[in-house]
Amino acid sequence: MAHKQNINQIESDAQNNEFIPSDEVLLKLHLDILDEYSHRRNPEGLRKYLSPKLTAIGSAAGEVWTNLDDLIASLAADVEQIPHEIEIFRHSFRVERLNDICAVIWGHFSVRGKTSQGIAFENPDCQMTAVYCLIAGKLQACHLHGSQKQLNVAVENEPWPLHGLAAQLHETAEKYRFLLDNSPVGIMQYDCAGYLKEYNAKFLNIFGTTSEKVANVSFFDISDRQALDALEAALHGRAGYYEGYYRSFTADKVTPLKMITTPIYNAESRVVGGIAIVEDISKHRVTQDRLQYQLQLEKMVSSVAQSLVKAPLERIDKIMENALELSARFFGADRGYIFQVDPAIQTISNTHEWCTNDIKSLIPKYQKYPLADLPGVLDFTHSSAEYFHFEKIEAMPESMGDFKKLLIDDDVKSILLMPLLTQGQFIGLFGYDCVKTSRTWNSEEITLLKIIGEMFSNALLKQRADRQIRNSDERYRFLSENINDIIWIFDVETRRYRYISPTVTRIFGYTPEELMQLEITVHLPPESLEKVNAYLPERLANLRNNRQTRYIEELDQLGKDGRLIHTELTQNWIINQETGHAEIFGITRDIGERKELEEQKRQFEMQRQQNQKADSLGRMAGAIAHHFNNQLQVILGNLELLGMKRQSDDGSKKHVGDAMRATQKAAEMSSMMLTYLGQHQVELNTINLPALCRAQLESLRQQLPVTHQIELTVSADDATISMNHDQLQQILKHAVANASEASADKPATILLNIGRVASEAIPAEHRFPIDWNPLPESSYVCLSVLDQGSGMPDEEISKTFDPFFSTKGPGRGLGMTNALGFMRGINGGITLSCVPDHGCCFTFYFPGFVPAAREKTMISGVPAKALKIKTILVVEDEEMVRFITHSLLENFDYKVIEATDGRHAIEIFKALKKQIDLVICDLVMPGLDGWQTLAELRKMDPDIPAIMASGYDQSMVMRGEHAEQPQAFISKPYNSNSLKEAIRQVISNA
Repeated sequence: MAHKQNINQIESDAQNNEFIPSDEVLLKLHLDILDEYSHRRNPEGLRKYLSPKLTAIGSAAGEVWTNLDDLIASLAADVEQIPHEIEIFRHSFRVERLNDICAVIWGHFSVRGKTSQGIAFENPDCQMTAVYCLIAGKLQACHLHGSQKQLNVAVENEPWPLHGLAAQLHETAEKYRFLLDNSPVGIMQYDCAGYLKEYNAKFLNIFGTTSEKVANVSFFDISDRQALDALEAALHGRAGYYEGYYRSFTADKVTPLKMITTPIYNAESRVVGGIAIVEDISKHRVTQDRLQYQLQLEKMVSSVAQSLVKAPLERIDKIMENALELSARFFGADRGYIFQVDPAIQTISNTHEWCTNDIKSLIPKYQKYPLADLPGVLDFTHSSAEYFHFEKIEAMPESMGDFKKLLIDDDVKSILLMPLLTQGQFIGLFGYDCVKTSRTWNSEEITLLKIIGEMFSNALLKQRADRQIRNSDERYRFLSENINDIIWIFDVETRRYRYISPTVTRIFGYTPEELMQLEITVHLPPESLEKVNAYLPERLANLRNNRQTRYIEELDQLGKDGRLIHTELTQNWIINQETGHAEIFGITRDIGERKELEEQKRQFEMQRQQNQKADSLGRMAGAIAHHFNNQLQVILGNLELLGMKRQSDDGSKKHVGDAMRATQKAAEMSSMMLTYLGQHQVELNTINLPALCRAQLESLRQQLPVTHQIELTVSADDATISMNHDQLQQILKHAVANASEASADKPATILLNIGRVASEAIPAEHRFPIDWNPLPESSYVCLSVLDQGSGMPDEEISKTFDPFFSTKGPGRGLGMTNALGFMRGINGGITLSCVPDHGCCFTFYFPGFVPAAREKTMISGVPAKALKIKTILVVEDEEMVRFITHSLLENFDYKVIEATDGRHAIEIFKALKKQIDLVICDLVMPGLDGWQTLAELRKMDPDIPAIMASGYDQSMVMRGEHAEQPQAFISKPYNSNSLKEAIRQVISNA
């Protein structure tokens, strides 16, 4: 197996090569050939190593083979003679390269083994020379030469295995002649006296001589001692080698050549001469010289590159100047320099320079020099030129006239400029000037100089980047130490902070050093820790799989003093290139204030929505009350008229009376809608709240289940309020009933407490009406009703006072709604607080007692004399209401004129104002409303008396400043008595 691997490795090494492989590979191949034949005894296996056009010589028996098949056949016959393994020992070989595709291996070895008859043999002095060439990219042996001394075998007449081929000597000689004449190298055979016995034409060509000139000339007469030693080595049974400049002894020619010599043995294994293989290496020497220069150039470039790559920031400028000196001296230039452009690529400045002592520096001259004046350099900015090179400045084109003049003024004879690029962007240039003599740079030099240019570009980029990093570090340090947010780096693998900015002390109370030594469990409450432990593995997997790496989240944390801190984390997950650990680069922001603002915004939005809802309900309730009262007015009026006509029929009179009472009841329901809006004015009473509550306790207990108790505590002595007595009783009744129902069937105690509280101490949360704001710097009497029910979720608290809202079944939900309307009517408020499973507390806030203000009186516009009313103008947009009013007034013997709206009334009044004694005007009408209509009528007659009619409450209607006031007000629905009373009031005010 190992042998097969070696063969495969050699075959792999020998395939697709452009040059002869290393000496080790050559020697390995050579020994494998010997092993294939001696150890494996497999001649056919040699084919993979040998060229099909192989030539071979066996000096001991004079055998010559000119093709591979003949050699394989000969060796196969030899195997029949010696079928057993032959041991090769004490071998020593040397490699000599003739050129890039040809090499020679020569040396000696010893063999021993047994013949097919079992006779042992040993030959301690065998020699072998092999020529290896690259043929179509594959390394193969193309010539073999073997020799040996006479075998020392146990039976004297036992031949050397190769001697069986002696009969083919003549054929072999012909083949040898063919090889000699067609060899690509010079071959000569000489005797022990140094005279040439045989040579080929290539030999004569290399030495520049002829057959006549070398006849009878001994090589021992040459003066080159090294060449003579190589020739004599073969005569002493050793291989010889020579390489040098050889002067021919027959012609005036000095030739660089390489020569390998090997001895020739006769049948008795005696040295009878030598063979020399000679190669003209003049072309090889030129190549070597060029290669040597190339190696020196590459070494210089490598040295420059290494120095720039390893340069620390503080030494980059000095190292770049040293690199300019090294490269300029190598090329024989007098000046080397680097120019850099400004960020806008408008000017260029000489930033680094080296020049010989007798050459002036150009740094002072070229600082912020306009690029527009350097057309050749300007081409670099457009990526239209790879380099700029002129061996002679005089040869520059006229289009570069200004640039050419600059160079001539600087005594420049030759110039090479190359751009400095970073990611394709022009950042400057570097170049060389020759001032003393002209010089040209070839393509290979320019190619390597591009590498130096890349190193200069990288160094400048590194310098800029380092400066930017230092500036960034300074800015980052300033920001991290002064901004309100906490900047931190967290190692996910070790679960420790690597960095925390000093802001952490102000927010959390810990110093950065303290937190970097502690586990994260210290500043995370259990819920947050569970959340973090849950998402860390998932985010780590996302990072490893190049998925999401950026996250923003809210997380509650703990300060050093144990307080809960609401924070927002911005996380960017990265891999630390030094440790390989996953790290989180994060920013922590204290969002406590933001949370408060968001809560305030939420409360404000909820209040806005509640206000909108309340406003909508108010508009709806007011509109319903108005239109409902109008319709009730029609019903009530018709019933009253009907009752007047059926006075004699007792049964009809009863039915009409019942219908009228029901209508009045409906009017009271309409009034309740206005009460919810706080628009129903009632008489206010001065009430001692504790006294009233004590008086009502017994009746309140009677309405409670036997399992429910009620207790009253008073914590404020001064608890006098201004409120309607009946409304306060309803508030107390509804609040206690609501508390009892909240406790259901289980035993419970309802707690009533009366106290006084400053306006600033009234909770802002769950305050009703939503738009109610206590008067600043005031105190309120408060009545709290606490139940022991199951509480109420936040989403239901805002609906508590909505009409018909109830959590206790259908057909309920107006009690607390009316209570809110009562409180709204006195500019009071209610707060509601609930604790799940512990109950709710309703607290009613009553403004402090204020003596009742005198109600605004209506101003009469008529003079103080007896008022006689005969004709009344009725202004009403509702036809049926207008008809009923007309009918009622006619029953009182008044003459009635009807107007369908305000404008109609004005037109009628213009025409008939002397006939009209009184105006009864509806408040809400299309076009001009009641107030506007009254104002226009008073312009025509300031003394005209008026009665204002409306389905709205009087207090609401009379609210506001109106220049013209009516003499009386009548609420819809009104009956004949109400109408008579309003007219009487007008007459009495006259």
